[in-house]
Amino acid sequence: MKNLYLILLLLAVSLTAIAQAPAGYYNSADGLKERNLKTALSEIIDNQVVNSYSYLWTLFRTSDVRPDGNVWDVYSECVFVFGSDQCGSSGYNSVCDCYNREHMIPQSWFNSNLPMYSDGFHIYPTDGKVNALRGNLPHGETNSAPLGGSALGKIGPSNVAGYTSSVYEPADEYKGDIARVYFYFVTRYQTQLPSMNGTVLTTDAYPSLTTWFLNLMLKWHREDPVSQKEIDRNNAVSIAQVNRNPYVDYPDLVEHVWGNKKTVAWYQANDLAEEEIGAKFTISPIPASSYFMVSHPLSGTMEYALYRTTGEEVDRGEVMSGDQIDVLNLEDGIYVLRIKHKESISIHKVIVKH
Repeated sequence: MKNLYLILLLLAVSLTAIAQAPAGYYNSADGLKERNLKTALSEIIDNQVVNSYSYLWTLFRTSDVRPDGNVWDVYSECVFVFGSDQCGSSGYNSVCDCYNREHMIPQSWFNSNLPMYSDGFHIYPTDGKVNALRGNLPHGETNSAPLGGSALGKIGPSNVAGYTSSVYEPADEYKGDIARVYFYFVTRYQTQLPSMNGTVLTTDAYPSLTTWFLNLMLKWHREDPVSQKEIDRNNAVSIAQVNRNPYVDYPDLVEHVWGNKKTVAWYQANDLAEEEIGAKFTISPIPASSYFMVSHPLSGTMEYALYRTTGEEVDRGEVMSGDQIDVLNLEDGIYVLRIKHKESISIHKVIVKH
């Protein structure tokens, strides 16, 4: 198990410089806007690996690790050690007793159903006590006093027009992160929204969030841009689930779906620096039965590593463009391919089916 944690950590570290998805991942969203863009994104990211709820403890070790190696908790300033300080829905009396699994979108809103129940993109490690105090309150803003001590945030009546009940207001440095979690959730689970009963969710495919809350999330998204922490988390969860949060990869998508550019078509090339779209890798055939090839327009060899979605490395080597990579001895399933060519790194999904 320690080796698995190390592999996942090394993967996460190696991906920290990448703020974008595999080449071609968002191609079907090009040229779309508003509700059509949201639907296209939903179809792109709905093909995820559904992990168990208990696997989140493992995921957190790469998705939510502070520079000092401890748990990165967005609800407190407590120092938690992975594993030894974890707890469930009990085991705490005060802030800093232990950390557990916080559904940013409360379980009660979707009846604890899978795949929402174990989706790492909206589940974070947080202080157990603060998590319990938040309960199933929507995130929002309030004039109430801060929780104080090592706890972050506030709880009290909403001061946002359109909603007066209690809310949990997170720390300013995490408001954008949480806004993009909500945007991910209503996009990924667009077709499941009619069966949900969330305070700020609507049952329609678009806009999927109540007016007061959507306006607040747009505000948070704009005031707290994507951070390196968020990029690292997106990459780590993507390794485990294969899908991604598009609003972390391309923050401007938010504006084209809900915001001030929703009447303007989105093109991913507009959001990429020229050097970032220079290296285009093509994986074929998909699915692969005996081998797959990696093709690219660049000269020279490239390094590759192939991983199971659990983080276990199954193959590694060097190939030229067009060389075959054998998968005859691999079990059917989804794998993660990491390619490095000089300074270009690309992550791809490989499906093996004999």
